[in-house]
Amino acid sequence: MAPLQRAAQLTGIPAMENSTHIKTAIECVVDFPDDQLEEDREIVRPGGMGVATAIAELLRQTGATVTEPCLDFEHGWEFVAERYGRRFWVLVTDLEKTKLIQTQDVSSLLKRLFSGRQAYTDFLKLLHRVLAGDARFKSAEWVA
Repeated sequence: MAPLQRAAQLTGIPAMENSTHIKTAIECVVDFPDDQLEEDREIVRPGGMGVATAIAELLRQTGATVTEPCLDFEHGWEFVAERYGRRFWVLVTDLEKTKLIQTQDVSSLLKRLFSGRQAYTDFLKLLHRVLAGDARFKSAEWVA
């Protein structure tokens, strides 16, 4: 995976430049303690809560309104961030060696139809910038 660009060097999301397809997920190598909980060899709480909480806080620091991460036991930790007049769903999934951060514009259909995708691409650039500015996010690759 390519190293994340530092925030000062960031000009846009590399995976989105010169493309009509928007990549909406990031696979990251992170430097966070393993927070998965197990009892009797069974997972009782999947990992990724610390990463989701950190991302939520980083987005809050930019002025976004963000819900607290909650557990979707099948998939990971999810929250909703409101920014640019839109709502964006974020899901952090623990893949053992990496974390998968998926996003989706969950704004109303009318907002998505009539205001285009600029707010979503701005949100993805913001997400990239906050991750690039935090040393705990070591490397990332935009996927999907």
